[in-house]
Amino acid sequence: MKVIYNYSGRIPRLINMLCDRALLGGYSAQTTRIDEQLVKKAAEGLDLKSREKPSFLNRLLRGTRA
Repeated sequence: MKVIYNYSGRIPRLINMLCDRALLGGYSAQTTRIDEQLVKKAAEGLDLKSREKPSFLNRLLRGTRA
């Protein structure tokens, strides 16, 4: 769910498209579980970028401000 949230930006149309692609990927892989890897691959196919904000520690290590 978190990965879907990060790639869709809470936009209902993108959530629908991303989940549809992930389900199709799961079907073609003949699996009954949609995992993070399948969602990321579906997002890549839709050319979606993760909108996850870097943690405070990551920003600190990179020397950037919030």
